[in-house]
Amino acid sequence: MSDNTNHITLDKARAMPSAELANLTLADIEFLNAEIAAKKEALKADQDWMSAYMNDRFGAIAAGKRLEAGKDAGTVRLDVEDKQIVTTTKKSVSWDQSILAEICNRIRAAGEQPEVYVDISYNVPEKRYADWPDNIKAEFLRARTVKVSKPTFEVAEKK
Repeated sequence: MSDNTNHITLDKARAMPSAELANLTLADIEFLNAEIAAKKEALKADQDWMSAYMNDRFGAIAAGKRLEAGKDAGTVRLDVEDKQIVTTTKKSVSWDQSILAEICNRIRAAGEQPEVYVDISYNVPEKRYADWPDNIKAEFLRARTVKVSKPTFEVAEKK
């Protein structure tokens, strides 16, 4: 991306009418994508630096406030000068599905309903579904919803 004399920049491309943009070469598009990637990388580095700085400056104080509140995650507010620092630590919990199934079976065997204690859900891996015979697929079809993401585009070398 160092030689941009033969390529359009993002700033110039944004100012171009749609009819002119339609005439960009794939090399131009590739160059614009590289410029975007470089900006994203620089922005990510800046965000990481600022996050590390804020953690160095306020992390221990925030952790202490969480500890005082008896929580290991969540939002705390720190009064600093005439502002407030709002810091949030998210919690991600995962459960071993086979152990949960075992516990639910014991609860059910004891005559209770495990649904009182846990959410029970089912999932069908798409690869497995694709391999099923049509009569089995038909049984499950009404339970299946497909959502697709926005398309992505990439300029790549021909193989």
